[in-house]
Amino acid sequence: MVYRRNPAYAPRKEPASGLAGGKVVHVDRVEWVFLRDPQTQVNALLNGEVDIVETVPASHYPQLRTDNRVQMVDIMPAGPFTVIYNHKVPPFNDARVRKAAMLVINQEAMLRAQATYRDFYKPCTSVYLCGSPYASEQTGFFTGKPQFEQARKLLKEAGYDGKPVVIMLPGDAPALSRLPVVYGQLLRQAGFNVDVQATDWSTLITRRTKKDLPENGGWNAFITFWGGVDASSPVTYSPLTGNGERGYFGWAEDAELEALKTRFIETADAAQRKDLATRIQLRAIESGVLAPVGEGKAPTVVRRGAVSGLLPAPAVLYWNVRKE
Repeated sequence: MVYRRNPAYAPRKEPASGLAGGKVVHVDRVEWVFLRDPQTQVNALLNGEVDIVETVPASHYPQLRTDNRVQMVDIMPAGPFTVIYNHKVPPFNDARVRKAAMLVINQEAMLRAQATYRDFYKPCTSVYLCGSPYASEQTGFFTGKPQFEQARKLLKEAGYDGKPVVIMLPGDAPALSRLPVVYGQLLRQAGFNVDVQATDWSTLITRRTKKDLPENGGWNAFITFWGGVDASSPVTYSPLTGNGERGYFGWAEDAELEALKTRFIETADAAQRKDLATRIQLRAIESGVLAPVGEGKAPTVVRRGAVSGLLPAPAVLYWNVRKE
């Protein structure tokens, strides 16, 4: 994708500040190159074919951390990994089965398998980004540590018949591809029959729109990642919905959750908003709207001396950037 500077654009007369402020463009052209393979990304950077890799591949972190041809820049905040369940079809149309699936989550094991290095991940049981204004340690039954015995009891109580649970795995998205494998194994330890199906990301985002059974092209669960800014408020965190087919994929229906969100929006009192945000979190966890896996974070890596002016923001921005 090629972006060219618009010479007619008039930026604000104030300093750039993330997504706000003066958006001054100092280069005539930005080429955004899609390279899925981590080794290809690193080779392109070290060979001078690209100036920036927006998120450093964890598999090449030790190499790039010590290579004086590049430098790490910490500009993007962490964000949460989240399990999304399909509430429309068995077995996750049963709240007891969703709860059982949440009880097996081992955040440390899943995050370590995905991110490898402790600098890249942080266990966090809050639905919201840890450290953000509405983050809370009040998470009810959810601890982020496996509770297999309780999960097995719930599966027995729900009469789970052993039908395979289909988890979609995006094989061409290295930042997500290991989580479903570990999660599948944790589910098996609780008695779930699991089918982890590898696909590519474009197929996953198409398939997740289907409300049908997996054998008819649908799905049961997938794991995704959200930017930390979006995940810091119940208003902007898209999966945090209980309005059925009008909401996020998985189509959770929970009138109480929606009522709490409405009250959150309507009040201007900071203390009330904090309390409501916590109640929203507890309700979302109790009803299995989503399951927090913890947080991931990766620095941006640039060729040393190639560019300057990168701004702290929810995404890598290209205003304020100069080509050296």
